Amino acid sequence: MVFKEQYALQPGGPERLVVSWEKGWQNFTIYLDGRELGKFVDPQAIKDGQCFDLKDGTQIKVKLIRDFIFWYLQILWRDRPVPGSETDPETQLRKAYNIFAIICKIGGACVGLVFLLSLLAISEVGAGVILLPVFLLLPISPYFLIAYFLKRKAKLAAYFAIWLFFFLYIYTWLIFWSSVLMSIFLVLASLMDGFFSFVGMTISVVIFNRVSRFLLHLFYAGFKRVWAAPIAIYQLDPKTLLNSEFYPNYQYQDNVNNPIPIQSNSAILTNLSNLTNRPPAPPPAPPTPKPPKPPKPMTPPIPRRANNAAIAKMQTLHPEGYKVYQQAEQSQDPNIFFQAGEMYDRSYSSFWGDGIFSGKYDRHFIRMLGISIDVVGMETAKQEATTIIKNSRDSLVISCLCYRKAIKLDSSHYWATLKLATALTAALQIEASLTYWRQALNLNQRDTLSALTADSMGFDNRSTAAKEVMYKLGLGSNPQQFDSNFIKQQAIAKKLLCDNPYLSDNIPKLRTG
Repeated sequence: MVFKEQYALQPGGPERLVVSWEKGWQNFTIYLDGRELGKFVDPQAIKDGQCFDLKDGTQIKVKLIRDFIFWYLQILWRDRPVPGSETDPETQLRKAYNIFAIICKIGGACVGLVFLLSLLAISEVGAGVILLPVFLLLPISPYFLIAYFLKRKAKLAAYFAIWLFFFLYIYTWLIFWSSVLMSIFLVLASLMDGFFSFVGMTISVVIFNRVSRFLLHLFYAGFKRVWAAPIAIYQLDPKTLLNSEFYPNYQYQDNVNNPIPIQSNSAILTNLSNLTNRPPAPPPAPPTPKPPKPPKPMTPPIPRRANNAAIAKMQTLHPEGYKVYQQAEQSQDPNIFFQAGEMYDRSYSSFWGDGIFSGKYDRHFIRMLGISIDVVGMETAKQEATTIIKNSRDSLVISCLCYRKAIKLDSSHYWATLKLATALTAALQIEASLTYWRQALNLNQRDTLSALTADSMGFDNRSTAAKEVMYKLGLGSNPQQFDSNFIKQQAIAKKLLCDNPYLSDNIPKLRTG
């Protein structure tokens, strides 16, 4: 059986992106505008994550992520969930609401059927029958209420929905397997009463088990949908960042054509009616000129430490990227520096995660690097893996250097700021990344929050670092407990970055954090 999904890269746009797979995530294929971007026979490749470069310089990232007992297909474009995909907050909240709407419709149909049968069964209809639908609708009313408050993005309703579906799923699961055992005994007992009793009991058991399986599947699907609802509501809440310590009393404007309205308690909305009849204020007095300060003695400039080691590696690792970097140095254009950083940035490669700093290369990790152990042997494979990881570490330093130079030329360069924040987080440098996460949030709140949330949805050290960043920024996460493996890899990455003089001098808290 082949499953197929189509998505638009932008809300309301054409469905250009198509993904298809078979049962068990076999033969996963992704297309863009009818052109195949990649095909993966092994589902492990999707679990590890894949990145596809597009002609416009952007990337599509696909990964099968696990949250609790559920699997979600994460599809990112420009580090944001593709509209309509499983991790898109709008889609998650809509699915959570729809599952309650389905149950309400099923329950309403059952109530109507029971009421009609009751009317037919009662020969003398009394006034008390009118109250029968009220009592029948009482068990369904919680679903109506939760659906109503979910549509209003109430977080408490989402948590109620999770507990409700959890108990419904467990209860239905127990009922289903109990009914299977009882069905065996009832069918065997019906054999003693004759053939027709056996046929009637078998049909009844089949119908009952089918209904039980349907309910079991329904409540499991509902549990999966409502599990993602709280974080979806959190991401869609426009006031998410207004009460945090770094963004206290105002809102930013992420799009000139769609400004976010100012808060009602803003000073701009103060009542000005009492000022209409006042005379105009007198012009301010001219400032008193201050005596000129004596000129400071000229001091020789402090020589900048050379970055010859990092520059020398650029041409070896990526000749085209080195040409772009040279062009950026000549033009001093922040956009070209950003392009050079993108060409060296491997922070979203499938082998990043915990492997790039651990130094432990098992068979699975080596295969992820595209090395065939059966062909070259284990020792040669480890040597090749060591070279690849070293190049990836050096590329990390170069990409951070390019992003930082772009920011130094243009402090409002959003993409360079966001990419530097994500690269430092991938390198587990939490304190150093906070400065750039705050800047990115001030420049573009929604995209930054989506990117940070996507980085935190995993179970590796990078995701742990992203969760700690969210906690320190006041975004609702819990403080993380770092194990010895995390601290060891953090120290390796810190030494790697601090060995570059430009980064250690220009990134706050990189050396001390």
